[in-house]
Parts: sequence; structure tokens; C-alpha cells
Amino acid sequence: MCVWPLYTDPPLYPGVAVGVRGEELSDTWGLDWNKSDERLLQAVEQNDPDKVAALLVKKRLCASKLDSDGKSAFHMSVSRGRVDCLEVFLSHGVDMSSTDGSGLSALHLAAKNGHPMCVRRLLQVRAPPRGRDNVSHQEHSCPIGWGLT
Repeated sequence: MCVWPLYTDPPLYPGVAVGVRGEELSDTWGLDWNKSDERLLQAVEQNDPDKVAALLVKKRLCASKLDSDGKSAFHMSVSRGRVDCLEVFLSHGVDMSSTDGSGLSALHLAAKNGHPMCVRRLLQVRAPPRGRDNVSHQEHSCPIGWGLT
């Protein structure tokens, strides 16, 4: 679910995010990928948290929006260990329960890719440690030990 910058808990309407001013925001699958979304991914790749913040605010982008490959800027930040970009996403109210195209959560990706700083930060903000595989639809726990060795 895309949330900018705050959200209601629980959502007013399942599958629909509501922004600060009560405007309805689409979910991650219902939005068209555009150049601004691509710029957000590039800013994360380049580890440029200032540009990430500017794009989130000026273009009102959704950090957990998935591209055609099933990746998002939020998930890329933890997969690549971009702690500064992760902090920006957290401060803008990213949906920590969102998963990538494979069904992996941010916590799973940080642990799997060996980024202990991201794992610790996600645990500090109480990221959900359980996920659901998009292929088998089975629930699984995060192998947190992977990211803390």
C-alpha cells in the first residue's frame, strides 16, 4: 500500500491508502510506472538520500511501488544496504509490510543480502518479521541471523 507521508491504521478502505489530507492513493500494483519512479530508483542506486527525499515530496512518489520486475525503491534500498535512503523512506511513512515481486519483505531482503545496519534499523522500527512467499503462498519467518553475522 502506498502511503504519503502518513496513513490511517487500519486503512479506511482495504487496499486503498489515504494521504495526510484525506486524498485516496492507489495501491502499488494499480499505478503506472513513470520517469519519476525511475529517478527514485536511480537515486537509491546512487545512494543519494537528499534526492530521494526531494522526489518523495515534490513528485509524491510511493516508495513501495513495484516496477515490472517486481522491485521498488524501498526494497532496493535495503537490498543494497542504503541505510541513509532507508531512513528517508521510514521518515516518510513507507509501508514496512509491503513485499517485493517475490513476496520478500524489506527485512527479508536486508537479511538475505547481508546488510546488518538495515536489519537492525528495520527491527528497531518494528518491521514485521514474517512474510508470505508469492509462489507457494506459505508464511515464513525472516532468517534474521543472515544479516547479523
